[in-house]
Amino acid sequence: MQIDIHKISKLIEIVSKSDISEINLKQGEEELKITRDRGIVANAAPVQTVIQAAPAIQAAAPAQVAPQTQSAAPALAPAAAAPDATKLMKSPMVGTFYRSSSPTADPFVAEGQSVKEGDTLCIIEAMKMMNQVQSDRAGVIKKILVDNGSTVEFDQPLFEFE
Repeated sequence: MQIDIHKISKLIEIVSKSDISEINLKQGEEELKITRDRGIVANAAPVQTVIQAAPAIQAAAPAQVAPQTQSAAPALAPAAAAPDATKLMKSPMVGTFYRSSSPTADPFVAEGQSVKEGDTLCIIEAMKMMNQVQSDRAGVIKKILVDNGSTVEFDQPLFEFE
């Protein structure tokens, strides 16, 4: 079975927004099973909230320092700005993020590189399967937001475009 990242992502989205708790797909010898445990999802939501709230906490710290050192506040303010959500490419699944096809290979993309829609940006390993993640737009990679070999969550920002 040829695995299409976008189809799997859409299935995950359907399961998360509905009362369905499990989907099983089988084609030949290949099988895909997507399950949802409401207890785990409920516990995961506060973690996402904390991660999203972190830039606001960092932004508050320079404001408290500003009266003592006037020159430090302008230098720190741009770093605390959150990226525009429309310029982010997010993970279509949970797994391990890899920038290249093997440890000795060159990364698929680098910061500042132009990409076309459909270009491979990274690989996410999920359930012992290597899934190529392709660009959903044309543009320039402004920043790679995830370290090579780190675990990523569904809908976590991976790349920021200019």
